[in-house]
Amino acid sequence: RNFNSSSLYSPIEDKFKTLYTILTYIENNYSHVSLSGLAKKFHYNEAYLSTLIKKTFNISFSAILTNIKMIHAKAFLINTDMNLDEISIAIGYNSVDHFIRTFTRLNGVTPGKYRKHYSKI
Repeated sequence: RNFNSSSLYSPIEDKFKTLYTILTYIENNYSHVSLSGLAKKFHYNEAYLSTLIKKTFNISFSAILTNIKMIHAKAFLINTDMNLDEISIAIGYNSVDHFIRTFTRLNGVTPGKYRKHYSKI
């Protein structure tokens, strides 16, 4: 018998390689990516992909996407003079109110206060 490790473990490695490719795609296209679009692009069933992401990363697709958007929002707040409407559009929110509520819920402070605090540093 040939116990070549690549043949024994390659299905697992291929799955993780594909999922990290998907994660990279989400990071690069966060402002307009959706789970259904992602599933189509990578030839997965939407429900299966959602479950696979959750099981692999222990976080849902929507939480991953929101976290990435908030990272970019913080960078925009600190490094630009873009107003909140412009930032919310740039990171993929259709509503500035939804962006403000989400940002505040996750960071414990409004985007305006976040900008004021970190622009002093």
